[in-house]
Amino acid sequence: SPPGGFTWWRFNHPMDGYSFFYQHGAGLSGIFYFLCGLTVLKKAMERYFSAGTILASLSAILFGTSLFNYGVGETVMSHAYTFFLVSALLYLVPAWNMEPGSKRWSVLLGAVCGFLVLVRTLNILFFVLFAFFGVYTLRGLVDRGLLFWRHRRSLFLMGMMMLLVFTPQLAMWKYSAGSFFVNSYRDYFRFTSPHLFDLFFGLKKGLFVWFPILIFAFAGLYELR
Repeated sequence: SPPGGFTWWRFNHPMDGYSFFYQHGAGLSGIFYFLCGLTVLKKAMERYFSAGTILASLSAILFGTSLFNYGVGETVMSHAYTFFLVSALLYLVPAWNMEPGSKRWSVLLGAVCGFLVLVRTLNILFFVLFAFFGVYTLRGLVDRGLLFWRHRRSLFLMGMMMLLVFTPQLAMWKYSAGSFFVNSYRDYFRFTSPHLFDLFFGLKKGLFVWFPILIFAFAGLYELR
């Protein structure tokens, strides 16, 4: 470069995963998937809601939860990626339900589910969105089970895709810990000491502090009865 020119663009940084390009690459990746998540969620909602409802809902999710913080601040954590994948799940589940025999939807849904668990193992809980989609009664639960049985080949294809995506994590666990399955939350939960006040109102992780929009959701439980 000319005298006095900038040299930051040269790849003269250690290839250790922590230098300039790695850190900014990880941060920009989080922002990218955060924006993609909003886009995909908008597409998923367009099937059911008007433009005004979608705008209000996305604004509430963006500024009424911790999403904005993890989307533009702490972007290297798993939350932005989880948001994108859950948005994709909300888009793909109705699509698969309309064409349960489709290989395309089965492969895509399997890949998304695999990446969800790969990003964070607790994300397996989001699978209930697929398992109980459209179920409102006991009869609906039976119908859902029958649908799965009729299209068990699609479910098998989905499962194989999930396993393919998650296999690198299994190999890494085996290499680093000597076991294919590792419980990273072994000492994280203590159900005998729930800390209920901190759960809802704690400044560090309080539900209503970081997700104030849920105050309205809890108020709606009265009508839900």
